[in-house]
Amino acid sequence: MSEEKEDTLETFCLVAKYGDMSAHGMGDTAHVIIFNREYSNVVTNFLIAQVKRETDQSFRLNSLIMKTSKEDEWQKSNKLDDEYYDSFNKLRSIGFFTSKYDARTSWDLCYHEPEFIEQTYGKFEIVRDLRVKDADTDFRMTCLKYEM
Repeated sequence: MSEEKEDTLETFCLVAKYGDMSAHGMGDTAHVIIFNREYSNVVTNFLIAQVKRETDQSFRLNSLIMKTSKEDEWQKSNKLDDEYYDSFNKLRSIGFFTSKYDARTSWDLCYHEPEFIEQTYGKFEIVRDLRVKDADTDFRMTCLKYEM
């Protein structure tokens, strides 16, 4: 396997799929955050929390609109919101996210393959590159251990 292909398989992206930071949000460019495997646990936790929250909202859409949600549904929804914002804030504290607009965006995980990203999400901009470099490894790994 070529070194370039190996790098691709070790370099990941969060891509704004919809919401404020997507190509159909506040601008016409999808935001992309590049990172490598060292962040896999904290990113996985965030994406799981995002999917659980979005799934709950989708299934409860009618009761939310009609304001017929029961107390236990609200409690479950609030718990999922708390889980989502906790994981969002962990990523924010290590530099993935910088604003409330990132929280109002739904993110996808993919490999860092620019052609695929453009075909799938449209015009994009790399807004952060958080790949752990040799000089930063000790500091970032310390932060990651603290955050997880």
